[in-house]
Amino acid sequence: MAKSHELRKKAEDLYRNIKALYEKDETTAEDDAKFEQWNKEFDELMEKAAKYEAFEKKQIEEERADEVHDNLKSKEEPTAEKKREILNVALKEFYLRGRISPEARSMFQFAKHEKDDQDFIAREYERLGVRAAQQTTSDGSGGYTIPLGFQAELEKAMLAFGGMLAVSRIWRTTEGNTVEWPTVNDTMNRAYLLSEGGNAETSATKITDSQQLFEAYKITSGMLRLTSELVEDSAFNMVQVVSDFLVERMQRGINYYTTIGDGSTKPKGVVTGSVYGGSTANDTALEAADFLKLEHAVDPSYRTNGTWMFHDTVLKEIKRFSLASTAGFPIWIPSFRDGEPGTILGYRYVVNQDMAIFRPGDGTNNDGAKLVLFGDFQKYIIRLVNRMRIVRLVERFGDTDEIALCAFWRIDGDLLNAGTNPIKHLRVSAS
Repeated sequence: MAKSHELRKKAEDLYRNIKALYEKDETTAEDDAKFEQWNKEFDELMEKAAKYEAFEKKQIEEERADEVHDNLKSKEEPTAEKKREILNVALKEFYLRGRISPEARSMFQFAKHEKDDQDFIAREYERLGVRAAQQTTSDGSGGYTIPLGFQAELEKAMLAFGGMLAVSRIWRTTEGNTVEWPTVNDTMNRAYLLSEGGNAETSATKITDSQQLFEAYKITSGMLRLTSELVEDSAFNMVQVVSDFLVERMQRGINYYTTIGDGSTKPKGVVTGSVYGGSTANDTALEAADFLKLEHAVDPSYRTNGTWMFHDTVLKEIKRFSLASTAGFPIWIPSFRDGEPGTILGYRYVVNQDMAIFRPGDGTNNDGAKLVLFGDFQKYIIRLVNRMRIVRLVERFGDTDEIALCAFWRIDGDLLNAGTNPIKHLRVSAS
């Protein structure tokens, strides 16, 4: 049995215990404490199951890709496993000395230095309280970027991380110039019967069109400081450690700006771009009717691909009133089948920790918060310009014998909305 399936089975058993707990006519403080503990364990099991499932899927894909590569490669070309070994050694050489061995050069993409790189690096030194001489990269052009194959792995890992990158429409461009994206609102027009001999031109209606601008704002991972010993250790997987650092930092940054960015010299987040879809019944607790209200505030054409988005504190409250015996029906339905997500009112949901926090019983802090989003998130565009770049800084940090790396990427984000409002938000009512 696959590990992911085993973990889901444990989560299912725990769910039955939680449900039995809230099927009681009355619950005690001890029952509430049990719910807190069991709910935490349930979430941890489901999170682990999802990670194991992604790993198992990736392992199968890699084995198939390796088999295809090894069957089609020329006699002189290294095997897939050997290529990974060369890549790991090459990355260590690049991180330690800024050089790439001749046999590994074909695996790397050359990147040009950008004019504001030094400004970002200088600000990062200032933030860290490190005094350094003028910064230089490994060569005059900015050095090599991360390897092409590894870039794809990083981006795949970021998508698996969840949040906005998992549900939005990803748009990749090779250049960072401003781009006009045309939008059209034709919802008020429909086909009509044409009488015999009638003139179609007399009834022609103009299509309402407009444009949204997409820029390219540079974000940085901040400096990754690694000790030389860590990099030089032959038993250490350098590819994995850099992947972990970059995926987590870049994903958090992209998710933050594409969720709540105000659009002023930064991406316009989905919360900012969404429109009002209703208010909660009160400001201290949530109920099923709040979610029904938001669901039906969104046009049916956007509900077909509908997705919920909210902070984990909101999910916790949904579970609580869904499991309670007083609930008319459970709006939250967990899934214990591999590859199938849980649903709320039949739609998938995404937990986004950059959304507003819900505090039960605390109306003062909840009032006015845009708490829940619902709609078609494929209408939110995340622009990724070219590839992520990694700059290696020549100087070390004093006598600590550390290596400094800095990653850059240019991005933007906005909700395509020609007046049809594909995503709406639920606001906490002010009492």
